[in-house]
Amino acid sequence: MFGMGEQSLPELPDVSELSPRIVRLLGKNPGNFTLQGTNTYLLGTDQNRILLDTGEGKPEYFELLKDYVTKNKITIESIVVTHWHFDHTGGVSQVLSLFPDAKIYKWKDSHDERWEWKSIGLQDGDIIQVLGATIKTIHTPGHASDHVCFLLEEENVLFCGDNVLGHGSTVFEDLSSYLSSLQLMQSLPCQIFYPAHGNIITEPLRKVQEYIDHRMQREVQVVALLKDGLGTAADIVEKLYTGYPEGVRAAAKRGVLQHLDKLEKEGRVERGEEERWILREERSLL
Repeated sequence: MFGMGEQSLPELPDVSELSPRIVRLLGKNPGNFTLQGTNTYLLGTDQNRILLDTGEGKPEYFELLKDYVTKNKITIESIVVTHWHFDHTGGVSQVLSLFPDAKIYKWKDSHDERWEWKSIGLQDGDIIQVLGATIKTIHTPGHASDHVCFLLEEENVLFCGDNVLGHGSTVFEDLSSYLSSLQLMQSLPCQIFYPAHGNIITEPLRKVQEYIDHRMQREVQVVALLKDGLGTAADIVEKLYTGYPEGVRAAAKRGVLQHLDKLEKEGRVERGEEERWILREERSLL
């Protein structure tokens, strides 16, 4: 979730009624990785709604959400989360303090042990529904192993979580899975993506292709730098991310290591001594 400084981002309202059945509330947690803040979405057309993602538990978000649901006489019947990261799950307890009977839906993974709340495990294709909003679960790992998108059937739009952002690029924990998920998302007939960070994506096919192209371009750069003798991930990050904040560079290093892992699985590089990586074609010349 990096690539643009917070100051260069367009301003988003705290509350936006995006369609008759979609309301976006900002998580009030702006930053280099969260952009304008985590987007949370209220879905439905009647009193009972689905809340998609919960922010990270900021008091300002709690007041924003409480004010909106009180004024509009809304009950949150279900909470769905796109993945385990704290800026998506950190507000669950706050929401439960307002709506203790709300059901929580999440793809099961090893991180679930840390939560004080219990969730209902999602499976690919699962449907969650309130009046005016039917969302279908689509497992899209890569950014996180439990990452899911939700397809809103009434409008044929996709809530794409952190796999694609409104601005800049994102991070991932498994590059091969991530690229497969991007290709799956690209195959969906959706005209709009609603990301977990940043503004609405109105040309999703083009945006996803940009993400795929960016990753492939980065792979070409990594291979070229290995050919030039830069053998460690730290060396590669130093060359590719000059001028970026230290926190961003740390995330970038994880991304470079993911590229190297992918290349190793493909038999194109191998691990050497002292965290160095060697191109197989270069090794054959030694």
